[in-house]
Amino acid sequence: MSRRGAVAGRTDVGVRRSDVGVRRSDVGVRRSDADVQRSDADVQLADADARGSGVPELSIRPEPADPSIAQRPSILDD
Repeated sequence: MSRRGAVAGRTDVGVRRSDVGVRRSDVGVRRSDADVQRSDADVQLADADARGSGVPELSIRPEPADPSIAQRPSILDD
């Protein structure tokens, strides 16, 4: 490869690096947009809680087990 070709290749790499830098900053903007959307959703949830939106609260208690399930024969009982 000639010396001139090697220099041209280095210049191309430099341009690519700057393009990647721009893309990284674009991603940073997208991240902050997502953060804003997330905080907006949090505000909406807080507003719904304050109004008593009628959404039932999730029960932390597990449902009672069905005792008839344990009495059923299984495939392994053969």
